[in-house]
Amino acid sequence: MSLNLTQRFYALSIVERLIVINVLCFVLPAFLKVVFYLFDASQVDYLSYFNLPSSINRFLNQPWSILTYSFLHGGILHLLFNMLVLYYVGKMFVSFMGSKEFFSTYFLGVLAGGVAFMISYNLFPVFSSVVEESNLVGASAGIMSILFFMCGYAPKMRINFFLFSIPFYVLGLALVMINLITLPLNDNAGGNIAHLGGAAIGFYSVYRYKSGKVFGDEFEEFMGKIVRSFKPKQKNAGHRQTKTKDAHRSPRESKKEQKSQEKIEKILKKISESGYQSLTQDEKEFLFNKDE
Repeated sequence: MSLNLTQRFYALSIVERLIVINVLCFVLPAFLKVVFYLFDASQVDYLSYFNLPSSINRFLNQPWSILTYSFLHGGILHLLFNMLVLYYVGKMFVSFMGSKEFFSTYFLGVLAGGVAFMISYNLFPVFSSVVEESNLVGASAGIMSILFFMCGYAPKMRINFFLFSIPFYVLGLALVMINLITLPLNDNAGGNIAHLGGAAIGFYSVYRYKSGKVFGDEFEEFMGKIVRSFKPKQKNAGHRQTKTKDAHRSPRESKKEQKSQEKIEKILKKISESGYQSLTQDEKEFLFNKDE
């Protein structure tokens, strides 16, 4: 049974695996709370060690929280909304850029959102009374990074939003305005700041990409280890064989990859000029079935 679940997990796309992990990080602690309650056991707030604190002193005692906070959510609606957006936008991102770029951009957004949250709460006087007890949770900063990369990469690509179909750049501008305007109007100022931090890093990443530069090369190397941890382990001999094959790729394979890239660029140009709905069924299947 466990082997079957493992195989099913590895059969999922990289976006779907991330969603599964987020859901498990919400469901398992909730289940433990029920168990503690039924046995009248004292409940230790162990999740606080994985929330991102705004206090520098508290953060130094749990530095891992700069990443782990993104796997925790404040409620079922918070989780549901984030995962729906992550699935929809993440699938689009991977179809254009691949899994490695997805992980790098997503977690760079998580880091940027967390750093923006901590700096703001320690810098601005309005937060001085709450800086010692404030925490941040949620995947929104990483999702905003992915979304704003797409806003810069394919700004005129249209997405369905309830009964409306709007371009990515309109959605991006609306989200920035909403987060700025509601900053002093609700009790989630830290979340708003993290959203803006993730959005900024996503937009800057696509700017660097279009300039022919890769933003965060060192971080990508670190994220590559995370990507490999999601894949089944192979025997050493098989691993060496794969590396040899990649190192001595035939001209035919290289030409095939070049044609695939050219086709992606043509589809992207078509999206920018006429919108996603203008794609044929074959073009849509090519995008979403392309090897990650």
